[in-house]
Amino acid sequence: MLRAALLRKKMDTMKENIRADGGHAGREKRQVFVEYVHLRALLLDRTVQPGTPDSYVWRWTSNGIYSSKSAYAMLNQGSEQFQGASRIWNTWAPLKVKIFFWLASRRRIWTSDRRRRHGLAAAPRCALCDQESETCDHLLVTCPFAREVWWQALSWAKCSCQFGNASTLQDWWEQSEGHQPETRRKGFNTLFMLTAWSIWKERNARVFEGKISTSSQVVQRIKGDAELWAQGGAKKLGCLCWE
Repeated sequence: MLRAALLRKKMDTMKENIRADGGHAGREKRQVFVEYVHLRALLLDRTVQPGTPDSYVWRWTSNGIYSSKSAYAMLNQGSEQFQGASRIWNTWAPLKVKIFFWLASRRRIWTSDRRRRHGLAAAPRCALCDQESETCDHLLVTCPFAREVWWQALSWAKCSCQFGNASTLQDWWEQSEGHQPETRRKGFNTLFMLTAWSIWKERNARVFEGKISTSSQVVQRIKGDAELWAQGGAKKLGCLCWE
């Protein structure tokens, strides 16, 4: 009872001091008072033991011990999950190609339509077919030139190539992977990334260097890069293309 009475008296004194003071100092005191009240509310049902060291408990793990994994999970609670993420990062490919494919899957590569949305200069039509507006999905999936590259590259590796009704890069990848035998899918996924990357490089060569290649020439470069990738560690790609 005595403790509660002393606390109330102290709070009343603080209130009077804050009312008597104005300006910036008064605002600071009010903030301190609010924090004090909040801390007092937290400590009312706690028993403080003098001489006992403080202990820290991480509430997002069952054992109360901090881990970077639990912190990452906590920060991402309620966030939107990207369905194709694990497939991208688990596929063998150079890191820069994975990053490109991640951005392309989320329509974040700098195609003409995206440049226009950001107020930048951009060509009105696709750099590969010169027929339609250059969106990410058009450039990599529905463009006639890109489809010819896909057809030749996948046929070379004896992979099924059925475009169906796919209109986005993710849909095209998912549908295409589903048509491959289970034992060939890892190699197929690497080839899929390589082909998309090669189409993007051809587009950039036309836009920034004025160099134009035929679909057959692009596929020849894909074959050369596939051999280098296989030598660099893409064993499943090597089995896919030269088994």
